[in-house]
Amino acid sequence: MNEDREMNQVPATRRGDTLTPQAPPFVRASRMARMAISAMVLAVALWFCSLSHAAAGSPSSSTLDIHIEPGAIEITLVVHISDVAHDLAISPPERLLDADVLARQGDAVVWLLKQRLQIAAGIHSLGEGSWSTPEALTEQQSIRLRAHYDVGGPPGIVSIDAKLFPYDRAHQTFLNIYEADTLEAEAVLDRSHPRFLYFEGS
Repeated sequence: MNEDREMNQVPATRRGDTLTPQAPPFVRASRMARMAISAMVLAVALWFCSLSHAAAGSPSSSTLDIHIEPGAIEITLVVHISDVAHDLAISPPERLLDADVLARQGDAVVWLLKQRLQIAAGIHSLGEGSWSTPEALTEQQSIRLRAHYDVGGPPGIVSIDAKLFPYDRAHQTFLNIYEADTLEAEAVLDRSHPRFLYFEGS
């Protein structure tokens, strides 16, 4: 009987004249496991938060939508204010969201971007195109521009060459190509792969 009582006793440590019970090894292991799981959950949550933040609008990316129409190519370009502000030496970048400031800088913004975006139909460059006035997208911390290129007939092969912000080695341009409002192709253009060829009707 005494032997059974001794086996069921919880180990204790002495603090002065007081005995403090210690948790059995399996209890301590369980606590450590719960702490490890909590740390993993927190890490995953932070990772997802960082992805959400990046998707909301990153200074390292732009979006280029190209619509192939009969006799014309229409584009919509969305760029982050931090990239434009860097290349035009405007500080802080948020100034570009102010309508008056963007109106004054509009020609410079258009000039900056149309020099770095080259569109060709077949073997013929379409030149600089006709560009709209830049529009501030406050919630996205971005600027939107539109451009029109005359083609004169079915373009056949459309070539897109985008080197929008060379200062940023990590910059990417997310390209979407539409025919008759149908998304036909997607690509990611970057420093190493700035060019994309699209075959109309493919």
